[in-house]
Amino acid sequence: DQHEICFVGDKGFRELSKVDPKADELIRKEIEQDNSVSWFKDGKKKV
Repeated sequence: DQHEICFVGDKGFRELSKVDPKADELIRKEIEQDNSVSWFKDGKKKV
């Protein structure tokens, strides 16, 4: 089902679940650089 489960202790969980203050900026930058528009422009439905 393409899901991954990862077991970590309390300390690891706290580290992994921290909010990245730059996340919004970084995802917007990556979306701008993404070239998927050209992929779907040719009528392709999936990667």
